[in-house]
Amino acid sequence: APPKVRIFGWRLATNTLATMENKKSRTIEKTDMCAVCGVEREDTFHAVCRCPMAGALWDAMRESWPIPAREEIQNTGTEWLLHLLASCDETQRMVILMIFWRAWHCWNEITHHKPTPQVQVSMRFLNGYIKTLLYIK
Repeated sequence: APPKVRIFGWRLATNTLATMENKKSRTIEKTDMCAVCGVEREDTFHAVCRCPMAGALWDAMRESWPIPAREEIQNTGTEWLLHLLASCDETQRMVILMIFWRAWHCWNEITHHKPTPQVQVSMRFLNGYIKTLLYIK
């Protein structure tokens, strides 16, 4: 994966993303509810897996890549990402991190009042980016 995606993965694994839960714990926000869907508390797992926007991207990418079903990904606590990646091969790990990275990008676009990228656009972007990275490798 590109360095920016690896850095994102590290921030995701160490729970240092600017999620609503982290903002509330620092008294920046009054609530920790997801700003995108408003359904549940927004921690890193919700932001990249459980939020309907992220879930739609994950489901769309499963059509192109052999990644686990979203229902199989469990929030096992602070090390959920490490548990998920440990069970995958190198290509699957890259694809998973790329999907999470793009889901976080889309979340940021929405929370900063920019147009929401469509799932199909994100899917085409990721497929092209991943195929290029694999070709270069």
